[in-house]
Parts: sequence; C-alpha cells; structure tokens
Amino acid sequence: MSPSRTRLITQGEYWNAPEIVSPYADLPPSLRWYEQYVMTAVVSSLGARQREVRRVYMVGCGSGREIPRLREIFPAARIIACDPAAAMVDLATRNLQAWGCTDRIEVRCCSASELRADGEPAQLVTLFDNVLTYVSPAAEREAMLGHLRALIETGGLLIGAVHHRWGQLLKSAYFLAQPAARAFGLSVGEPGDRYGGAHGLRIPLHYFTGPELTDLLRNSGFAPSDIRSLAQLAPALDRKYRAWTGDNTLVFIATAI
Repeated sequence: MSPSRTRLITQGEYWNAPEIVSPYADLPPSLRWYEQYVMTAVVSSLGARQREVRRVYMVGCGSGREIPRLREIFPAARIIACDPAAAMVDLATRNLQAWGCTDRIEVRCCSASELRADGEPAQLVTLFDNVLTYVSPAAEREAMLGHLRALIETGGLLIGAVHHRWGQLLKSAYFLAQPAARAFGLSVGEPGDRYGGAHGLRIPLHYFTGPELTDLLRNSGFAPSDIRSLAQLAPALDRKYRAWTGDNTLVFIATAI
C-alpha cells in the first residue's frame, strides 16, 4: 500500500475502495445471530400484520446479504435498499442477481438523507451493519433519523445495530481515558468519537452508550422498546459471549411515534 493511502479519508472514498469492498464479495446471504434476534422480535411484534408490510427501507445495504431473508419474512413488501457507495451498490446488485432475488427489490445509490417518499410510507426501516456509527457529528445523526422518521408511518419500526463504547478491553480503556484526553487537548470531537478503518484507511467513527442511543432515538421521533448489548442479549438466547473480547454491539428496536 502506498503511503498516500495511509491517511484520513471520506466515508465515500472508504466504502468505494477496492480493498474495503472485496471482503464483502464472498459473503453469502445471511443474518447475524443478533440480527436474527431483532427480526424475530419484529415478527412477534407485528403478529398478523407481518404479511401486510408493504414497504421496507434498508439503509446501508452493503453487499445486500440481509435482503434475501427480509424478502422471505415480508412476502408482500417492496424492499428499497440504499448505499451511498457506488461500489457497494454494484456489488449488492450483482449478488441479488446471482441469488435470484431481484423481484420486489430496488437498490439505490444514495445516502439515507437522500431517500424520497415516492409512494406510501414504510412500515420498517433497517440500520444494520452499524450504519449510525459512520455518521458524524451528532447533529447529522439526528437529521438523518429525522428524515427517516418522515418516511415511516406512525407505529412503524426502526431497527438496527451500532458500535458500543464498552466491550473489548483496549476499546473500553480508550473511551474511559477519553475525558482526561479531552481535558488536556489530546482528543477532539464528541465523547464516543474515534478514528478507525482497515488497510491503512482511516475514517471518523462514533461509538454509543445505551443512554445516548436512547436519547438520540427519542429526539428523532422514535420510542425505543429494546436496546441491549450483545453481552446482555446472549444469555437470554443461551449463547456464549465474552464482552471483553467481542465488539459488544448494541442492537435496537424503536417505534415511530
């Protein structure tokens, strides 16, 4: 890798970079175990209304790995998947063709804030793959969620996952030390901000706490009904999980009010 690539870049540059896109090319269609938990909870919440879901927005679709399962769960729904990275949109489009999952699916190259209500409101919006982690600053996160709220009917659901500040030892230590670092001018940005990435490419990220995520959702027109870390969720599902070695992602379900 050339030295010119070991630098801070934009989200668009990052998610269009071939070395970032290529690991997603071989992912089969799937839901992670905690995503499956969220979808099971959604189906339980909807009850008989599950088959009446007519529109689903999937924000940050990436490779499209979740789409076939969403298509199965909501057989009457039109699924509109979007991603701001053209390379990811191309990958998702190719994957959907290979998986035979193109009917009732539309893939758009746009950000969440560029989605437009071109018809009836949605009953469900998904923000899996830590979409909110890649949105900074806080005002931009609120604006994005406010825009999505306008696309969802009252009583519709917003679901997803975000990076948690507490989990792996080094990550937790970083955020525990962040207030002192800010006091000495060694850290800038908002609490929970840091830089991350792969292959020497660095982008700004934001890591959440449960209370922060709760406030963000409430301020954006949603009522959270379930926000749990993987360390909290795993025992309920009889799964082994070590928060100090795992990402300890936060999953959430919220209702549009």
